[in-house]
Amino acid sequence: MEQSKGLDGGTLKLIAAALMLIDHVGAILLPETVILRCIGRLAFPIFAFFIAEGYAHTRSFGRYLLRMAIWAAVSEIPFNLEFGHFFVPGRQNVLWTFCLALLTLRGLDRLRREPGAIGYAGAALALAAGFAAGELLHVDYGGWGVVTVALFYLCREGRYARCGLLLGMLALNGLCISSRTVPAFGIAVPIQILAAAALPVIWLYNGRPGVNRRWRWAFYAFYPAHLLVLEGIHLVYCFSVFFISCLVRFT
Repeated sequence: MEQSKGLDGGTLKLIAAALMLIDHVGAILLPETVILRCIGRLAFPIFAFFIAEGYAHTRSFGRYLLRMAIWAAVSEIPFNLEFGHFFVPGRQNVLWTFCLALLTLRGLDRLRREPGAIGYAGAALALAAGFAAGELLHVDYGGWGVVTVALFYLCREGRYARCGLLLGMLALNGLCISSRTVPAFGIAVPIQILAAAALPVIWLYNGRPGVNRRWRWAFYAFYPAHLLVLEGIHLVYCFSVFFISCLVRFT
């Protein structure tokens, strides 16, 4: 049931885009500023939530998957430039993660329709296949990124859905998804566990889209566009440092 209070989809996506920008500023321009990466941990769960919601409400799974795959292909070179190359076989951008997640959810729904233990086994098989594909194809967040989307989908409804989602997010991000660590209370804490802090924001979602189709395309385009801009700034900075060092050396 839609509610008048809370945050609509457009607002939540703007928040996620801002968090992603902060994260990538930290990754590309200010790698030593760990607070930016900490803040950025909240972006992926919000996007993963909307992939699960999009799958649940889409009128055409095929068109949804095709749209995601097209933008994944468009985003691959901008994503690879972060690693200094046009083609990096060992890393694929997060939109490919979402493509695998959509396929996993499709398989999950199809297989768990079977009665009894067969349905549960089929659902487990679909999740295992999605996880394996994420790991083998080296998508961003790996197989655990695919599982994260599935977790949001499976915990959409039910009396204990939020409790299960919270526990699942803490387990996935605290134990499974690798990340840099920061010292806290004498132990090394993975910053990825901060992703669970996105849940209170997600739970403010009121079920309303809040944007028209044009803005939906803008959200897709923002991903490769902001990566290109940040990489351009980084390239200009590196060239400037090199140019100044040459001037100093020869004067």
